[in-house]
This record gives sequence, C-alpha cells and structure tokens, in this order.
Amino acid sequence: MLPLIRTTITALAFAACGAAMDSGDSKLRFVDLRLQGGIDHGLSEVGGQDYDARVGPIGGVTLMCGDIGSARQAEYDWAEDLGIVLGVRLSGVHWEGELGSDQDQRTELEGVSLAVVGGFGLSWDDELHIELCGFYGRGLASNGELRDFEFRDDGDFVVFGGEIGVYYTWPSAWQVGGIIGWQRAKIDVEPSEGAAEVEVIAGGLNAHVAVGYRF
Repeated sequence: MLPLIRTTITALAFAACGAAMDSGDSKLRFVDLRLQGGIDHGLSEVGGQDYDARVGPIGGVTLMCGDIGSARQAEYDWAEDLGIVLGVRLSGVHWEGELGSDQDQRTELEGVSLAVVGGFGLSWDDELHIELCGFYGRGLASNGELRDFEFRDDGDFVVFGGEIGVYYTWPSAWQVGGIIGWQRAKIDVEPSEGAAEVEVIAGGLNAHVAVGYRF
C-alpha cells in the first residue's frame, strides 16, 4: 500500500508542477512534503504609520517538487547542479499589536493562506540541496482578542515574500531543513465600527525549521 501511495503522490505532484516524469533527465528529481514552523518578527504599519506589533510564531505545510540538473542542458556546466523548484504552501499568520495610540485598539489577528512557491534549486548530491524561492498567496483572517475592532466583510489578506532553505534528505527519505526568509501580510480592517478601512501591513525576517519526507 505504501509504494502505491508514494507513486500516486509523486505522479500528482509532478503533474501539478509541470515537471517531466522521465527520471533519466535529471540529476535530482524529487517530491517533498514538509512541515515547518518558526518565528516571524518585524515592523507593522497601520494606515501608513508605524506601530508596535509582534508577528509569530507561525507554521505551514509545503508540497514541493523539483527538477535539478536536466540532461537537456548538459552543454552548460552550471546546469548540472541547477534547476527549478515549484510547489504550494498552506500556512498560518499571527499578528498582535496596536491599531493606534489607544490601548483599547490593541488586538490579535490570525489567518490562514494558500500560496504558490517557486524558484531555483541547487544540488550537491541526492542528500543535500538549496532552494531560493519567492511566494505569493491569498488568505482569510479572523480576530482573536477583540476590542473595538472589525474586519471588512470578506476578511481577506495577501501574503508574499522570499526565502532561502537548505535541506538534507537521508536515504530513508526523511528530511530536515533550515529556512531564512522575509514575508509581508497585508490586511484591510476597520479600526472601529463604521470607521473607514485602513491597511495593516505586518511581517519581516523569519527563521524556520522544516521536517519532511521525500516521495
């Protein structure tokens, strides 16, 4: 049963990512499923003004496939170790801070987003590789501890950023990685009932640890 599950997930992931299925074309072709979590901390802007805020901890689930070192590019030496990685990520965002100088407007925001992740991969061997990626996603947000604060009706937000990750995969297919990145989340809110909407921008540098499995 396990080989059938692995084959199915691999085929679906490569089909979604648009990678060729001929394993002889690449130095490293993979499908990784990763759980990751860490701290995202940075500045926050509300209506164009800086306010005290904290972002994190956050976490996510990433399905990533890669096609590194294609034989079709063998005439270029650098192509032996470089290729494309592409995937999707379901992640959480947590924001805690002030919407103004009034402490009654201090609140917590929580959301979930689905993002497309893509970029370049660099491989040393079957065990160790690096990914340099950007991502863009959309999500839905809700409020936690609420004081005179409302989202607009749809409560949607945009998240985007970039990251560099180093991953090591054992022959048993289990994987561990470290990621350093930068991300921003933009959310439209109403500071109080009936007030005009303002844009909350939060995010900054982050550091994650990932644990995964290669199919």
